[in-house]
Amino acid sequence: MPTLELTMSHASPSLIGNNWAVRYAAAILATATMLLVRWALNPILGDYMPYILLCPAVAFSAWYCGIGPSLLSIVLAVAGAQYWIIPPIYSLQILSKAQAVGIVTFLCVSAALVAMGEAHRHARDELQKSHDELEMRMKERTGELEAVRGSLRKLTGHLLQLRDNEQRKLARELHDSVGQLLVAANINMWFVEAEAAKLSARAAAAISEAIILIQQTITGVRSASYLLHPPLLDDAGLTSALRAYADGVTSRTNLEIDLIFSPEDLGRFTHDLEITIFRVVQESLANIHRHSGSRVAKVSIERSLVDIRVEVHDRGSGMSQRLLSDIESGRTAGVGIGVMRERVRELGGTFKIDSNGDGTRVSVHLPMEPAQIVPLAS
Repeated sequence: MPTLELTMSHASPSLIGNNWAVRYAAAILATATMLLVRWALNPILGDYMPYILLCPAVAFSAWYCGIGPSLLSIVLAVAGAQYWIIPPIYSLQILSKAQAVGIVTFLCVSAALVAMGEAHRHARDELQKSHDELEMRMKERTGELEAVRGSLRKLTGHLLQLRDNEQRKLARELHDSVGQLLVAANINMWFVEAEAAKLSARAAAAISEAIILIQQTITGVRSASYLLHPPLLDDAGLTSALRAYADGVTSRTNLEIDLIFSPEDLGRFTHDLEITIFRVVQESLANIHRHSGSRVAKVSIERSLVDIRVEVHDRGSGMSQRLLSDIESGRTAGVGIGVMRERVRELGGTFKIDSNGDGTRVSVHLPMEPAQIVPLAS
């Protein structure tokens, strides 16, 4: 009996299946098993309560096999008990009123078990149907969400591309138009300064101050133009652009930057790949200067035949684990970090930030296809 109860507690419709032959075989096996157990206990129990051990077999059949196998189980149970257990043995005769009452009682109990089993099976089928419908809806909603996310990624990539194009255009305008006008104005002021002896002391001092202001403005315009879009990135490639940018950051902020390239000349890539790597390094160094308090930074870029790995590491105060968790989940992130992540994701890469007492490390992995390598001109 414990064996059958354990089997019933762990059985499931998926194990028995919807095959009618399997369901009938399971009902017959369960009934035969309990008949054998009751027959084995016959020397101890005699004809005392001959049907008590057969009720679990009927319950199992009613719960998991269906109404047809359940009725077969009842018939086999009554016939088996009457033939092997109830005197006279090996006979189907009903010799007393007590035997008839026992059979009727067993049939009533079995009928109740079958009714409960059918109700259970119906409720289970309804639950399974609801579960299937819910799962289908979840798949549909998941597909819709993935489609929306894909559209958002495409839109984000398009907006980033538009921004890069606008920054490139604005940088060119600043350099070619505003910058050249300022240079011309500065040259004219030099000519005026050459005639300073003919001017009053106050006018000569104003001319000198104006020249200094124009030179500072020229420097600021050139810096802004370079930050918007470094011309070396288009002309000489990523390696030269990053070296020039690092030198400029060091001269402006006194931040010591250690550049490590493997190989030393990374070569040329497509514009999207080069601008993504440059912007990651640019934003990371800007964050180090503004937030970390570190005086040193290490930029490592390693290129293989199939991918590019970028790491920017500082020795600053680092970030709290709560802030890192918020950044990782997207709940809290500066505009720069969000743009970096979207740029990398647009190219199918991964973006990660690690921070501890030893500083903060920004790690980027970008897969690289042969088509993204631009051959150098001879």
